[in-house]
Amino acid sequence: MAYEFFLGIDVADQDSDGAGTVSLSLIEKSQDDSEEAAQYRLDSIEEYDADTEPETITDHIQSLLAESPYTARTGIFVNRESQRGQAVYDALEESGLPVRAITLTDEKHASPPTLDGDDESVAKQEAVRSIAKAHREGRLEIQHRHTEYASTLARKLQQYASLAVDAEAPVDVDPENEEDGEALPTQFDSLVTSAAVAVWMASQRSFDPTSHLKAEPNTSGNVVSGEPDTRG
Repeated sequence: MAYEFFLGIDVADQDSDGAGTVSLSLIEKSQDDSEEAAQYRLDSIEEYDADTEPETITDHIQSLLAESPYTARTGIFVNRESQRGQAVYDALEESGLPVRAITLTDEKHASPPTLDGDDESVAKQEAVRSIAKAHREGRLEIQHRHTEYASTLARKLQQYASLAVDAEAPVDVDPENEEDGEALPTQFDSLVTSAAVAVWMASQRSFDPTSHLKAEPNTSGNVVSGEPDTRG
């Protein structure tokens, strides 16, 4: 089985509760066969309040990604629209971690991934639609559902999955022409967008057939609790 990891990072905007809060979601993407739909698993989801120094967040991420199986298998994607997002991005880049800048937009469709130094444009609604659809189809496993952040994410994804997330539903539906409750909102909790970014970026990237992938990932989803990995 091929697998890789994607860490999505977003910051709560200034008009929301908990403005400046930094949300981190670590997603595993796995795939048995290139013809089959990819599976996703939330390994870790965390928040840091607005007073937490970017260097403290970076130190945690360095420690997390130094563990097996994340080492050399994890891409980091940071929304640096805000000053705080930029500060987190700068701290990660200075540390030498493989960080990639993104910009979350209100556009109806995301731009194709680029290979140059520009930020990748990610449409918020499309990314949330993607993760909600995966959740509804049973392709997203959420670890640590008993924890506050994972529970919040699961609840919100269930809500969004009941909206316009069908494969046949057009992304560019005008909300004014939708029945009440049928359109996705335009603003989302940073917990949701951090996870959505991770899944979206994972969905846009194919496994490299030349990479050295193990037969099975060696993780039991104990990242949040800090318990040792006991899976063989």
